[in-house]
Amino acid sequence: MKKILLFSLLALIFTVAFTNEAMAQKKGKKKSSKTDEYFDDSGFANKLWYGGNFLLGFAGSNNQSQFTFGLAPMIGYKLVNDLISIGPWVGFEYNNMSSCKASGAGLQSISAFLFCGSFCQNQAVRQFFRPL
Repeated sequence: MKKILLFSLLALIFTVAFTNEAMAQKKGKKKSSKTDEYFDDSGFANKLWYGGNFLLGFAGSNNQSQFTFGLAPMIGYKLVNDLISIGPWVGFEYNNMSSCKASGAGLQSISAFLFCGSFCQNQAVRQFFRPL
C-alpha cells in the first residue's frame, strides 16, 4: 500500500513539475494594455532581425605568422510567417602575413577586403537556419 501511495505521489509531483502549458478560458473581451502594445509583433520594425560574423585569428610557425580580423554585419527581414528571411550584408577582412628568413630579411604582406552581398534563408527548424 505504501508503494502505491509513494508512486502516486511521485507521479503527481512529476506531472505538476513538468507541465509546461496551462489552458484557461476567460469571459469577455480582453482590454489592450501598454504591455500588449509594447510586445505587439505587427509593423515593419518588428520583422527585422540583426546578426553577423566576427573573425579573429592568429597563426604562427617556422618563422611565419598570420593575423586575420574580419567583421560582417547583416540585417534580415522576415517574410511568409517568419519562415523565410531576406536581406543585405557587408563585410570587411584584414590579413597581415609576415615571414622571416634565417638571414634576417623579412617579407610582409598586408591585404584588406571589402565585400557585400544579399541572402535568402529558410528557417527549417526553429533553432536552425538553412540558406536557400
